[in-house]
Amino acid sequence: EYRAGVLRDAAAAVLHAAYIEPLLLVVEDAMWMDEASALLLARSMQDIEQWPWFVCLTTRDRNRGLDARLGFEAQSIELAPLGAAFAEQLAAALTDDTDIGQSELHDLCARAQGNPLFLFELARARHALGSLDAIPEALEDLVAARIDHLAPVDRTLLRHAAVLGDRFSPALFQRTLGDVVASPARWHRLADFLVADRGDLRFSHDLVRRVAYEGLPFGHRRELHGRIGRALESEGQPDDTRLGLLALHFDRSGDHALAWRYNRMAGHRAWDKYATVEATAFFDRAIANGRSTGAGIEKEELASACEALADVALLAGRYDLAREGLRGARKLLTGTAQSQARLCRKEGTLREKLGQHAPAITWFRRGLDALTEFADDSTAAVERSRLEVACASTLIWQQRYRQCEQRCRRALPDALAGGDRATEAHAYYLLDWALSELGDDTAAAYRDLAQPIYEELGDYAGVASVLNNRGVDALAAGRWDDCCAHFEASREARRRAGDVVGIAQCAHNLAEVLTEQGRYTEAEVYLREARRIWRASGYAMGVAAATNTLGRTLARSGRGDEGVQLLREAQQRFEVLHHAPFLAETEARLGEALVFASRSSEAVAALEILGDRAADGGPAVAALALRMRGAIESMSGDTTSARAALHAARDVADKGGVEWESALAVMQLARLADTSDDERELLERHATQVLARMGIDGMRVLPPDTRPTKPVTKPQGNMTIQ
Repeated sequence: EYRAGVLRDAAAAVLHAAYIEPLLLVVEDAMWMDEASALLLARSMQDIEQWPWFVCLTTRDRNRGLDARLGFEAQSIELAPLGAAFAEQLAAALTDDTDIGQSELHDLCARAQGNPLFLFELARARHALGSLDAIPEALEDLVAARIDHLAPVDRTLLRHAAVLGDRFSPALFQRTLGDVVASPARWHRLADFLVADRGDLRFSHDLVRRVAYEGLPFGHRRELHGRIGRALESEGQPDDTRLGLLALHFDRSGDHALAWRYNRMAGHRAWDKYATVEATAFFDRAIANGRSTGAGIEKEELASACEALADVALLAGRYDLAREGLRGARKLLTGTAQSQARLCRKEGTLREKLGQHAPAITWFRRGLDALTEFADDSTAAVERSRLEVACASTLIWQQRYRQCEQRCRRALPDALAGGDRATEAHAYYLLDWALSELGDDTAAAYRDLAQPIYEELGDYAGVASVLNNRGVDALAAGRWDDCCAHFEASREARRRAGDVVGIAQCAHNLAEVLTEQGRYTEAEVYLREARRIWRASGYAMGVAAATNTLGRTLARSGRGDEGVQLLREAQQRFEVLHHAPFLAETEARLGEALVFASRSSEAVAALEILGDRAADGGPAVAALALRMRGAIESMSGDTTSARAALHAARDVADKGGVEWESALAVMQLARLADTSDDERELLERHATQVLARMGIDGMRVLPPDTRPTKPVTKPQGNMTIQ
């Protein structure tokens, strides 16, 4: 699952070792780069500021090919139309040997509308035709007119070459279409349309190829595609390049059976190469051809292609195509209950990735219902255990821990009987998590069962998940040195697995701790890395979480406006995801950010909107919200209300075992105006001991008006706050 990530890391390491001197890399038309190559180069350009590289990309579509959306930092320059003065200067230079008046020159520039290609074509046409009135209005028509002025044999050669694609070798043309030209191909006579490039020929512009291609009758184009396909097919077992060409040409030839065959083969080949975007296109074309009358494809084969489309589209983040593929597979496999159950599980996984937890559970239950009649079937038992664990995994995100536990316990007998070690380990992992949340001391036993299985399977992502949970437990217990060590170990396991998204999760968890400690500069580096990776991978929950924590980090470090803006963005993201715990946490942190920014009235409004929902985020969030209420009251001079809110915050934190929030509430109590000197000294001593043990800098993590005005007393003895 993560091998592609390891491959990209290795390739990036090679490039970084090979190019230690200053390097200029120019990528023209980056939107045409295939996905596998784009992801590899994108990985190499992450943290590009560390390398003596300058990379320049040109693209006309930022949603395709190589682009900064894949996770590297870039400065974007949108090319505007040519300015009027420069366009006129250029037009004058292009028509210098032509008898053209100033008024006509202005008209020529106006028709070009700042498009350099159009301006060049208009100037060329004006030179050839002698008048603007004789020149077609549209750029496409202008290019077509220029092609029409070629000698018949050259025009035929250019239009037939367009059938081969944007780039082709003269040898391939000769093998496949050489007999359609009456005389030997005179490529040099087409230098205005074709450019020689490392032994190949490519069209000077995609528009030129498209116009030349469309100049051929539709039926003739289909015939030519068929000829090219058959010629390539006769050359034996196809390599990756020829397989892609066979898929394309037979698709456009109208030969549905061969188009089905080669597009399906190309889809699996692209999938094996981690080119998931290309794979979805191949499978999509295969299915379209397989459904056509006369293709003769069995329903089971077509259903298999639909399911393959769904699987690879899920990896590519094309959730629309994944849903379409699963729907098609279900319709074709109506009579097989076990297949329907498997498809329901995949549909549920799709909904979970979309953040639609309730529909996901519905699909998992539908899958289980389909297996009701197969209680004694061993194959059905394995699928049943996978559905139960998938359902449990979704329930835990809804904080339905008891139901998650029940699902895992139902899954384990079937997983053990079927020897499905991966599902068994996942069930143990979820039991550890759910029971920990329920305060059950048996949780650690399941953790110790899960980790050895993951290690046995070589599932470093699973090992990383267990280590991450150990870090979370250490965090809650106040053992923050252990916590960071577990997060670092989890990060290393994710790296071994090649799980880029998981690496971001570990970075985010580390940043959470660093932010709590007041180490904002370090935290910001981790958070921007996590946010960039999650944004590139389309992980909606991760982007929202990283935006939330980054907002808090910036607000606490004195960049209040930036922090508030990010927290409001995170709030909107969690509302869309319908995630009540994270939404409550974000709103509480928004209140804190507004307090740090001295925007008290807005902070009051934000905390009022949050209200009792703060409890949805757990004791740490509820205590934070109460502590911020205390800070606001303290700033307004109402020490009575402030003291009540801070005592309430301390009580919630103590009952929930959130030691650091309790200590911060105590520190703020010590700073209230009506606190006596003796009481202040005692409270600060107690609070500082707790905060120092966790590495928390009280001077940085408390709101400005509640921070100590002098250095706090160093901790002495073994006094603790109970």
